[in-house]
Amino acid sequence: MDGEEQKTITEKLKTDLTGIRSWTEDELNKVGPIIDKFDCQPGNLQSDGNKATARKWVENMTRISKQCNEKMVEFTRDIVKHAIEVCGTPPCDFSLATMGSAAKGETTPYSDLEFFILIKESSEDIVRYFETLSMS
Repeated sequence: MDGEEQKTITEKLKTDLTGIRSWTEDELNKVGPIIDKFDCQPGNLQSDGNKATARKWVENMTRISKQCNEKMVEFTRDIVKHAIEVCGTPPCDFSLATMGSAAKGETTPYSDLEFFILIKESSEDIVRYFETLSMS
């Protein structure tokens, strides 16, 4: 893969991430007005209306969080797929596992991506391949 192809892939990934960020912002803006209906007056905090408002807000925030995490998991898969295209066929079987917010299913479009790679075999060339892959 030449430099121009790598640049094109990088731009596509940036566009994809920007799209996920825009989607998330749009969804959060839709939910914002729900919580505005919450009545903070003394004596009203436990009202049925407040409970319904809080329930609706939590349901929407849970949905957004889940969908956002799913989008970020797919985005991470795309990053790995393109890194393999750049580095070539892996020299042995491997597993990539996430840590941090991704491992907890709490990834946002602003999360860092923490992961580790388990490799089936080890040699200097294999380790070098996966070091390069992780930085691609």
